[in-house]
Amino acid sequence: MKKKLAAGILSMALAVGMVFPVSAADTKTENMTVTYTQGESYLLSIPASAQGLDLSTTQDVTTDVGVTGVNLAPGRKIQVRVTAGVNGSGVVELTQAGGTAVLQSSLTLQETGAPVTLNQTFAEFTTDGSKTLNFSALKTQDNSQVKAGSYSGTITFSADITQ
Repeated sequence: MKKKLAAGILSMALAVGMVFPVSAADTKTENMTVTYTQGESYLLSIPASAQGLDLSTTQDVTTDVGVTGVNLAPGRKIQVRVTAGVNGSGVVELTQAGGTAVLQSSLTLQETGAPVTLNQTFAEFTTDGSKTLNFSALKTQDNSQVKAGSYSGTITFSADITQ
């Protein structure tokens, strides 16, 4: 009977130990990181149509370049520049179809009059917005009479997201 009593007490001690096996020292806490990344986006709007932008020999012509749908990370901005079609002074050249004549127009920002030159940022945006560009009246290189014919040129705009 003493053996049964001792065995019973031992069994109860083990049972109590099994019911409460966790102590504060055994508790573990782990973190799980959850993430989501939304890509940056925007739509660059430049003057474009089937005919392009019609310039004039008698008056300046303006057009807007802008961005819409801007969704940028904090501290980021969109920079717009011209990568082809103007020179270092902001002069655009249009060449005569089937000929050798050239017409020129100075491209500037309307609000400041600053020339829009090759590979230089002329506009920065953090939200939807636009800048108005001014094309001066077309003229020949030597200010002579404009020869009959169609003239054209291409301006390439580039936009980048930067810090």
